[in-house]
Amino acid sequence: MDCAIALSTDLAAKNLLRQDGVFEQLVHVKCFFGNKDVEIECVREMDPNAAQIRINKEEDLVYRETRRDLIKEVIFKDDEGCFSMIVGLEPQSYNSQDMVFWTDGYDLAIYERLIQISEYEKRDDPEQEEVFQNEQSLPFVTTIVLWLSADPWPAAKNQRDLIRISKSLTMEIPDHPLNLIEPYALRDEELMEYGPEFGIVLVFIKNSKDEDRLSDVLQNMNHTFRSCVSWRMI
Repeated sequence: MDCAIALSTDLAAKNLLRQDGVFEQLVHVKCFFGNKDVEIECVREMDPNAAQIRINKEEDLVYRETRRDLIKEVIFKDDEGCFSMIVGLEPQSYNSQDMVFWTDGYDLAIYERLIQISEYEKRDDPEQEEVFQNEQSLPFVTTIVLWLSADPWPAAKNQRDLIRISKSLTMEIPDHPLNLIEPYALRDEELMEYGPEFGIVLVFIKNSKDEDRLSDVLQNMNHTFRSCVSWRMI
C-alpha cells in the first residue's frame, strides 16, 4: 500500500475510533467477548504522549519515544465490582515486523509511569507502606492492533515466533501474543459485532479485494452503510 494512502487510512480510522461509543463497543467485544454481564460505564481519553514523561531523581522531566495512536481509560463494572483498565488502539495499514515488541513496550511504559507517579506522590511520606507490595493496585493495560487490510496479517502474532529457542531450555518461556483484530480471519457477522460504525468498516476492508463479493455486501447493507458516519470513511 502506498505510504500516503496508508497514513490517510490510519488517520481516518483513528478519528472514527476516537468516538467514545465506537471505542466502547470495540473494547467490549475484543476484551470481554461481548459479555452482557460486563457494562462499560465510561471511557476517558488519555494523552497519548503521557507515557513518554518520566520523573527522575532530580524531579526533572525526561522524555522517551513511546507515543501511542489512541489510548483511553475504560471504567467497567461486572459481578465483582467496578474496575479500571487502560486500552491503547493502534490502527495499522502497513506491516510492521516488530509490532509485537512495540505493543509490549507501549504497555510496559504505562505500567512504569503508573508506578513512578505513585512513588513520586509518596515522596513526602516515607512511612507509608509500599502500595504495590501486598496488593494488586495497577489497572490492566493492553494494546489492540487493528489491521486495516484485506490480506492476512503478514508478521508475527506473538514473541515466540520471532525468537530462536533451544529445546534444551527448561525455564518457562514468556509468550506475549499480539491482540489483533484481523478482518481477513473473521466472518462478516463477527466483524459486525464491533458495532454498526466500525464493524461496517471492517466488513468493507475484508471484502475490498473481491469486487463481486464487495458489490453484494454493498447491496445487502446499503441502508446500514449510508446511515452510519463511517460511510464517509469508506
